[in-house]
Amino acid sequence: MQTEHPFAQYVRILGKGKNGSRALTQEEALASFRMVMQDEVQPEQLGAYLMLLRVKEEEPEELAGFIRAVRETIQRPTDAPKVDLDWSSYAGKRRQLPWFILSTLLLAQNGTKIFMHG
Repeated sequence: MQTEHPFAQYVRILGKGKNGSRALTQEEALASFRMVMQDEVQPEQLGAYLMLLRVKEEEPEELAGFIRAVRETIQRPTDAPKVDLDWSSYAGKRRQLPWFILSTLLLAQNGTKIFMHG
């Protein structure tokens, strides 16, 4: 009997359909994305995982877990500047004006160091 890949549980949580799926907890998001960052998932699993997240839209708890995983695993350059705010700006499914950029500018004008990506 073949054992299940450890990452399969996260795809299952997200992929149970409209009424059966749920958001990942922060700890599940942390564990699953840590596996992604450490290249411990199969390409098909990663594709399914990212597609399911895109379809359902990420929750704040999930994003917090993803950020923790990246911060734990990424090799940050020693000369990288210190930042106060890590702000993602990935395109969402809804078309709307990028008003968040005005917030970013206001924060930066008041001394907040922001790392924006996306």
